[in-house]
Amino acid sequence: MAETVSKALDGAHIKNRNVAISLSGTSVITRKFMLQNLKGEDLEESIKFEAKGQLTSPIEDVFFDYEILREEDDKMDVLLVAIKKEKVNEFISAVVQSGRNVEVVDTDHFALLNAVEYNYALPAESTYAIINMGASQTNIIISKNGVPLLTRDISFGGNNFTEVIQKEFHLDYEKAEMVKKGQTVGGVNSNLIEHSVKMLFGDLKLEIAKTFDYFQATSTEEAISKIFLAGGGSRVRGLNEFLGKELNLNVESINPFQNVLYNERKFDTDYLHEMEAVFGVAMGLAMRRMGE
Repeated sequence: MAETVSKALDGAHIKNRNVAISLSGTSVITRKFMLQNLKGEDLEESIKFEAKGQLTSPIEDVFFDYEILREEDDKMDVLLVAIKKEKVNEFISAVVQSGRNVEVVDTDHFALLNAVEYNYALPAESTYAIINMGASQTNIIISKNGVPLLTRDISFGGNNFTEVIQKEFHLDYEKAEMVKKGQTVGGVNSNLIEHSVKMLFGDLKLEIAKTFDYFQATSTEEAISKIFLAGGGSRVRGLNEFLGKELNLNVESINPFQNVLYNERKFDTDYLHEMEAVFGVAMGLAMRRMGE
């Protein structure tokens, strides 16, 4: 992993030696709970006690932090985030071996929320969702005012589409990826793969709808008003339109550069536009500072 990190950063001619990293998946645990309104050491002890009951791993095996979301009378809402030490140390070790220094450790969920909140003027108190689809895993994040209300990871990603196209049309991985994104390769185009792809669209829609239904049944927040799509796996042609129609919601691919000023002489605008969905987490991390 260290060699891969080093090649990527050196290849991009990045001189800054300080980096921010993020993790996702089963190594990341996010919980929201209510406590008595306490202060100082009493609060610390109460959160630690609650964390022991909320976490599936021994508290000694995780790094954890918390944020008080709201205080009301004698109660407070607390957001707890924990990451397994083994996984954090593995990532930090790879970065350090590449000659860099880890300044911030975050989660993909919070990095994406940073990117959305910075780039979009969302209505106050609106509830929205981010669907972040990677190669083999999809993160579903439901948020309000930049605070995650519910997160869920499902074993579904862009590779599901690529594998179906490979098998059905006998294409190698690279060509199947091109077709998936809307290009025509060897006479195979998006029209020919429409039936197979829409079956997978349906599988994804069911998982999203199941998550949304659970959220509405267990939360007092307003209904979800918008979906942002992110991640390289989300660049399948027609996915936005399908989810928008099936879920009856406004669906938009994230643009993490929307409010970012950059030198167009140094950065290829067409390339940035093509890679918008991929850079959501990276841009969210780039906005972080040590101690925040």
